[in-house]
Amino acid sequence: MRTYGEVISIRTGSAGADSSGAGSAGGVAVGNQFLWRSRIYVVRNVLAHWVESGTWWTSLQRQSKLRALPSGSVDGVPVEPSITRDVGATERWVWRVEAAAGSSAPIGVYDVACEIRGADSAELAQGQWRLARALD
Repeated sequence: MRTYGEVISIRTGSAGADSSGAGSAGGVAVGNQFLWRSRIYVVRNVLAHWVESGTWWTSLQRQSKLRALPSGSVDGVPVEPSITRDVGATERWVWRVEAAAGSSAPIGVYDVACEIRGADSAELAQGQWRLARALD
């Protein structure tokens, strides 16, 4: 397994219409595409989906911003109540997918992730997507 953390772009369907949050359930679905290192990968299968909660020590800077700004906002964006936020964590939604960079390219397994500020799937459309890991 290789860890990356590189920013990617998610696109819905095979038509390639650009969208940050893709899929019928607000996430990654079969037929979606992601652009990584100037190559388009087509999602062939979604193997798993989970939510990772960050730990309090990874977001100390974010907590200091919360205290410095008017209550209920970070960088001017309203903050919804969340258990993970109360302990200083950030949620990251992860999809493990099989994808290939072309019809004849070998299929690989990738973890694509989106950090969100709350537990609302609508925020996936505004979040920044990253290629978290590639499994060998």
